[in-house]
Amino acid sequence: MKHITLIIGLLVVGCGGGRGLTEEDVIGSYELPDKRGPIKINFLENGKFEFHPSVGIKEDGTWEIVRKEVHVSLEGGLFEVAVYKIEPNGDLTFIAYIDDGKRQEATKEFQEFQNTSKKIK
Repeated sequence: MKHITLIIGLLVVGCGGGRGLTEEDVIGSYELPDKRGPIKINFLENGKFEFHPSVGIKEDGTWEIVRKEVHVSLEGGLFEVAVYKIEPNGDLTFIAYIDDGKRQEATKEFQEFQNTSKKIK
């Protein structure tokens, strides 16, 4: 009986302590290393997203939590939606993109985007 209780407990808790991804897990500033200089990324409380490349102009977009992923829509971006996962330490990793409603897992073609963004605030 103890083993059944333990197994049920593990299934209920699962990954992430049994809770889904929350806004508090995402909101903040991140820094993405880039050969031209670091890129600052801000996830704001109102579902807004700011992308500050070290060269070029700031871009704005929106973000939302979809299951355990963060979906970012950046106007004029390479993709319709960029898909990220939050790492256990709070960092952010690009894992896929969505174009024309079709999801494509990140490939070597997009390896430069697969860097992990470090949470700085």
